[in-house]
Amino acid sequence: MRAVPYPASPTCPELTAPLLQHVPKVVQPAGYRQLFIPNAALAAASMAHVREVFVTSFQDIALVTAGGPEALCGDSVAVSPRLGVRLTSSRLPAGLQEQSLLLIGKGYLLLMPSRRGVADFKSVPTLPLPNKQELATSKAPVPSRRGLAWHILLKTHGERKHLTVSGKLWEVAGFGPQSPTRITRHADGLLIERVEEQRANGRLTYRPSAGGKAYPYFRIGPIGAASVEGDAVRMIAMDGAVALVGMSRPLSDFGLEAREAADNVPVATKAAADAGPFTPAEDSEEPPHGWSRGSVAVGGVRLMYPALASWPRLAKPEAVVLRADSQGCTSLRVPMRTLRAAGLEPRQGLNIATFEGRALIWAGNRGGMFSVTSEGGFVVNHVGLSPEVTPAKHALVQGPGYVILTTEEDARKLARGLEPTRLERNPRVDDDVVDLVSAPYPTADAVVLAWKDCKVTDATGNRLAILAGLIWKLAGIELNDPLAFTRYTNVTMIRRGNETSSKTLRPYDQTRSDMPRQFVGTTLFDVASTEVVRAIVTRDGILLTTPDSELGRQCKKAQRIPLGSLRIQRFVSRHEGAAVQGSKAPTASIGGLTVPLHAPSGKNTSLYDLPPGESRIQVQGAWLADYGFVPGARFELVPHPLMPSRRLARLNACGPHMVTTHTGNTPKLYVPAAAVADFDSEKVKVFGAADGLHIQRHFVNRPHVGRPRKRSEAAVAA
Repeated sequence: MRAVPYPASPTCPELTAPLLQHVPKVVQPAGYRQLFIPNAALAAASMAHVREVFVTSFQDIALVTAGGPEALCGDSVAVSPRLGVRLTSSRLPAGLQEQSLLLIGKGYLLLMPSRRGVADFKSVPTLPLPNKQELATSKAPVPSRRGLAWHILLKTHGERKHLTVSGKLWEVAGFGPQSPTRITRHADGLLIERVEEQRANGRLTYRPSAGGKAYPYFRIGPIGAASVEGDAVRMIAMDGAVALVGMSRPLSDFGLEAREAADNVPVATKAAADAGPFTPAEDSEEPPHGWSRGSVAVGGVRLMYPALASWPRLAKPEAVVLRADSQGCTSLRVPMRTLRAAGLEPRQGLNIATFEGRALIWAGNRGGMFSVTSEGGFVVNHVGLSPEVTPAKHALVQGPGYVILTTEEDARKLARGLEPTRLERNPRVDDDVVDLVSAPYPTADAVVLAWKDCKVTDATGNRLAILAGLIWKLAGIELNDPLAFTRYTNVTMIRRGNETSSKTLRPYDQTRSDMPRQFVGTTLFDVASTEVVRAIVTRDGILLTTPDSELGRQCKKAQRIPLGSLRIQRFVSRHEGAAVQGSKAPTASIGGLTVPLHAPSGKNTSLYDLPPGESRIQVQGAWLADYGFVPGARFELVPHPLMPSRRLARLNACGPHMVTTHTGNTPKLYVPAAAVADFDSEKVKVFGAADGLHIQRHFVNRPHVGRPRKRSEAAVAA
């Protein structure tokens, strides 16, 4: 049985120049050939955090991307955090099934035959891979270095126990996605160091969580795990390294202190050399910012906020902000405007600690352990805070390099003399927010990277356009980023603002919290004189104009896809084994890229009548096209090789039967009644799969005729 090929498209889009090249390996697990793409190639293409990739073939080449809401058609392939991507060779074009070359670019991977790529891409450097060597060994104990944080891991999986090292301590130690690592076996544990590519014998991978956010993941096999004594292991984060030692190794060797918590799962942390906003006390040799106690989820899934041993001396506060957030009941959202006004950048990570019911937020040179959520906001859990600090009522004390989350009464004590202010939730875009320039914008020098047309509507009572979707990411603007607006006489520019900007980019709504959205009304653009607002991404920001303007006419239908914007995901398998056939469809919204698309119906099963005395059964429906049964396609009808009670209709160019049309372009095919003569039913059930259409008898629960006998009557009759 031949595998269904990856979806094909007649033309390949124009891509940016490749950065690296690699010769992929061919593996044969379970007897069938697969093309192996390592995780290092995904990381080099800026796709280190994706769960699945999308494959599209173009004649004798294949394109692999991270996917997106629109653009080309493609079939999804899962990404293994440990093994990378494996493509079935029989589904690839014939020229790629023997030996191929992998070109790695910004946002894409391109497979082409070696005979074409070797001559054309000689100057492209080769993808560096870590040395596949045995673990380095040392008879000395794990060297003592200054530790930053520690917590407890447990070995798992029976007698041959392995060790899964994950959690935020990797980021505390300065590791990132696909960081080259070198693991060394010592007499009493393991030492994992961040090294150069030449000395590496492994990499730190990131695994997507259920919520979509990736987390560091490093798995150590039984041989390496046996180097650490006992089932409980201490993970100690140091500057540029992570140590795994047994519980018998004293923490004092690493400059740390164990303070038992109430749940007997301790975590002790010393702050890094950069003390952030802390000012040392005059009568103390060390800054008073050591942690006292806290707790941690076993396995390193999540660190709880540590507690400060004493309140540090901070710089003079600058503002007190009163907040009232009705959303959520166990967590509090800290406004990004307040954090940026304090000089903090949440996307680089922040530190959080508690002291007597209040929370202190600050950053270090390497950021901190807590970052923004998948929606782009910064959330503080209520654990460790005062019961009076609720989402409905709390206060923020803002200072240079820090923010304190506490009650309103406590905030007035910490910032005496400052009058509290209330932060407006998200102010409207008015004349105070928009900068007016009485001169035209120089559109002759603008370089069009991508564009999108937004229809002007008055559904809300006001005439406006909605600018939402991928175009914000192409312009380098993320959710909750500050926005700056400048209105010229010919266009309006939207760009990323600074910490003083009062307007931020908000999500579309609660159901689409990961999609950025901004309304464009009369303040930003003259929406009264046009039906369509064309948003154009340039190097300076997003320009709003009309399609018939001088700049709007520069947007071509087929244009160069910008760096990092290649997205392929028109079709995602809604059921296992569904195939795609190309057909005409509207152009994509980003850039107007014209490609053959097919919107699947999302259906894979249907029932059809089996009337007695008829010579054939009629099967029709638009969903048949999802499995390749389009008008004009030929197929054969054979018994199922594994289930004799079923019949299998599979595509065959020389098959005796042909698919016709029912109404319009709806596919229709006939099944001979003789092929299902042994079906004792009034209907047949047809469902699609990777190998074709399965036809089987439809089982129904027939009603019982007569009065059911009681158990006593049945016993007497017996």
